[in-house]
Order: sequence, then structure tokens, then C-alpha cells
Amino acid sequence: MIKKVVIIFILSIMAVYPTYKNITNGSGLAQYANHKLFMENNSSNYDPWQYRILCPLLAEQLFYLMDGAVLTKIATQFQNIRVSEKASELRALQQDVLLFKYTIVFILFRFIEHLFIYVLLWKYLGLFTKNKVLISVFILMSSWAIGNAVMNSDLSLNTYLDIIFYLCAAYILATNKNIYWIVPLSILGALNRETAAFIPLMLFFTHFDLKNRIFPPRKIWLITLLSSVLFFSILWVIRVYYGYRPETHPWNLLKFNLLSANSFYTYFEMFGAIGFFPALCIYYYRQNSRILQTFLVLIVPVWFAIHLVGTLAREARCFLMPMLVIFFPMMIEIIESKYKKENKV
Repeated sequence: MIKKVVIIFILSIMAVYPTYKNITNGSGLAQYANHKLFMENNSSNYDPWQYRILCPLLAEQLFYLMDGAVLTKIATQFQNIRVSEKASELRALQQDVLLFKYTIVFILFRFIEHLFIYVLLWKYLGLFTKNKVLISVFILMSSWAIGNAVMNSDLSLNTYLDIIFYLCAAYILATNKNIYWIVPLSILGALNRETAAFIPLMLFFTHFDLKNRIFPPRKIWLITLLSSVLFFSILWVIRVYYGYRPETHPWNLLKFNLLSANSFYTYFEMFGAIGFFPALCIYYYRQNSRILQTFLVLIVPVWFAIHLVGTLAREARCFLMPMLVIFFPMMIEIIESKYKKENKV
């Protein structure tokens, strides 16, 4: 009983910490303003934000479920608390009841997302090692990585739901069970965020080996085709429904991200989120299992290229998905391999 209480306490702290960092070091309280713009069909940048519909709609439903006597009473009690002049975030919440209520909903949403990520990581990383202490350390590192990746970021609910979908897909493919779940994951991924486009491809390429002339069976082709068609059809329908607006920011940001006077933001923010994990995983690439090699080759080059060219890479939360889904299990395999070699000597 005591052990369970301690585990729940630790998980709760780990789930709260990134949100705390997002509000104090990032732009967490901007979530409410961005949410209002979405609900008014007036996001500041349509492609992509107005088209990432799943999280705002879920958050709005959660608000209506929670709003009432309890949430109002909490807001009233909070307004009566004396807050220091320096605590600008808390004072902003006190001055706007609706902002406070929605922020509670958003924080709860993020809290649940973090718990899902940690549980999925426990299951997923457990496929690559039986060392529970090692798995626990990597889950703790995931909390730190998420907490570090907050620059210019609201609570970015869709980013962490995207990670959840990828972790589910990776676990399904690594266990090679229930692969039909790739279809609903692709549908939900399309409703959430366009970056989920790799999920159908992950299924196909884990069953494809050109070197050994191994081609996917018909079932894999059909599931991949169905998932891809549904994914891109949903993206298209959403864009037709909300309409199109021209881009308001430059596309090619590669020089700005890597070679400008502001590049040190990019390098240090990316270091805070992913460290040297990508370099280590590429260096020890041959020591990893084929499925992780496939994920790395399929996703990482394109993922990094798109986000370095098309986004402000200092917003390092964009790189958390490959960190948790690819680099973490690769590093665990590398550590396991080194440990076994040393024990044989």
C-alpha cells in the first residue's frame, strides 16, 4: 500500500512539473486566448493551428463537464487568496474568472496526457529491457525533457497527444499485435495534428526489407493504404471546412534557426529537450534492433528537416516525439548491449 502511494505521488509530481514549467517559463497562459481564437474560427495562423481540431474540441467538452458549482467555488476561493505582486501569472488568473476556469481544464488535460505518456513509456520501453530501474530513469528524463521544451509555447495540448498516438503505434508495431489499430490511430492523428502522417508509413516499412527482398503481405498494404487515404482525406476535409488563409510567416527558416545571431536559442533549447541523444543513437545505430533502425531512418531525417526549415526550432517541443518514441528505446538497447558485453569479458 505504501509503495503504491509513493508511486502515485512521484507520478503526480512528474505529471505536474512540465505544466508548471510551461506556465512559468513558457507561455502557458496564452492557451486560453489561442483556444478562444480557434473556437471563433479565427486562429492567428490557419495552417496549421486552426486545422488541429481534436484537442480544442475535447478541451471545450471537458470545460462544459467541469463547469458548475465546484469549479465556480474553486475560482471564488482562489480570488480571495492574497498573491504577491511579483506572481504575475497568479494575478492574471485572479483577475479573469473565465481564464482561471479554462486554465484549470487545460492543466488537467495536460496532466492526463503526461500520465498516459508515462504509462505508455513503461509498456513500450519494457519491450527493450527488463530493467525496471532503467525504465524509470528514462521516464523521469521524459518529464525533464518535456519541462525544458517550453520556449514560446502555450500548453500545446496537441503536441503531447501526438506523442501518445505515436507511442501507441510504436508499441503495436513492436509487439506485432492488433495492427488494425493503426487505422483509428491514423484517423485520430489526422484530427489532432498533421505530423501524425508517419503512423501509416511506420506499419508499412516495419514489414518491408529491400535488402533481404522481404515485401509486406497484402494485409499490410491494405491497412497502410486505408490508413493513408483516411488520414489525408480528413486533413483535406478540415481545411475545406475552415477555409484557407495565406501563410503569415516565412517558410524557409533554416538559416534563421542554425546560422543567425539568434541560433544560440535553437541550440540550447534543443539541447535542453533532446541533448546528445540523436548523435549517440546514430553513432551506435548498428547495435539497435531492426524496428528501431526503421523508425529512425523513416522518421528522423524528414522530421528534423521539416521542423528546421518550417518552424522556429527553438520551440523544442517539436522534437519530443522522436526523442521519446525512437531515441529513448534506442539508448536503452545500446545500454543493454554494452552491459552484456562487459559481463562477458
